[in-house]
Amino acid sequence: MFCQNCGEKLEMENQRFCQNCGSEILEVPEKSHNTTWMDQHKTTTSSIPLPQYPTRFKKGSEPGSYSKRCLGFGIVSLIIGVITFNIGSSFAMILYYITAQRVFLGLTIVHVVGIIFGIISIVNSGKAKALEPESSILKAGIALGMIGLVINSILMVVAIVLIY
Repeated sequence: MFCQNCGEKLEMENQRFCQNCGSEILEVPEKSHNTTWMDQHKTTTSSIPLPQYPTRFKKGSEPGSYSKRCLGFGIVSLIIGVITFNIGSSFAMILYYITAQRVFLGLTIVHVVGIIFGIISIVNSGKAKALEPESSILKAGIALGMIGLVINSILMVVAIVLIY
């Protein structure tokens, strides 16, 4: 028997792969007088190409760009909340009667920016869940984005109350 791909003589009779080129050996049915038309036109399962399905992501594989963006925006949102809390609490104690309204108006605007970063983090987490493998970076980004969103929302309401 010979390889259908390269023509090399096969070493064994029931060999599945060619020792020279590595291609799969398709069995050629022997024609006999007792075979029917149906038997002569049958194809073997190895000659039919199998459909290629997209592979699912493995857990713990490399995080994608949406996961990294989710984490980045979550960190920025949390940092904005923490910094504005410190600024607001120090101004509330020291300079409340001098320029409190301007400071708290500015802090309210900064909190809106922090809320926007938190929302962007959550939107990127949704895209990452749909398109990328699950990773610890994505989970941390979701958590930090939610915490930043909540902190900025609460502090914005407090700043608005203190303005009036």
